[in-house]
Amino acid sequence: MGKSVVSLVRAGDDVEAAVRLAIHMAGGLEGIVSAGSRVLIKPNVNSREKSGTGKVTDARVTRAVTRAVLEKNPASVVIGEGAAVGFDFPDLQDTMTALEESGTLAVARELGVPAVDLNRDEHREVEIPDPYVMKSV
Repeated sequence: MGKSVVSLVRAGDDVEAAVRLAIHMAGGLEGIVSAGSRVLIKPNVNSREKSGTGKVTDARVTRAVTRAVLEKNPASVVIGEGAAVGFDFPDLQDTMTALEESGTLAVARELGVPAVDLNRDEHREVEIPDPYVMKSV
């Protein structure tokens, strides 16, 4: 297994520039996203919180990452989340409500990409070749 690369950048007022710098410092998207790629943008929006609280991924970060990915012209891009709270109690809170509250759903609409509730969307099991731990997901 290769080592993971992490970059930290102080955002200030220009979140998009900070995200792009962080992507660059981590090695960029070349070799990761190509014309045939199917990309899932997975923010951390696990509860109903406003963007900017620090409790969920700031919608400006999701916008910047999604825009950087879209510039690579992948086959498809989806913003997907499965809220931790509310999966068993959909009347109390659900993923789409959390995405709406955080501003992430507005980002998806603005950029023309689907937003998907991973708790309720279709799924299929995939075998993992030469697994380290899990044989399928």
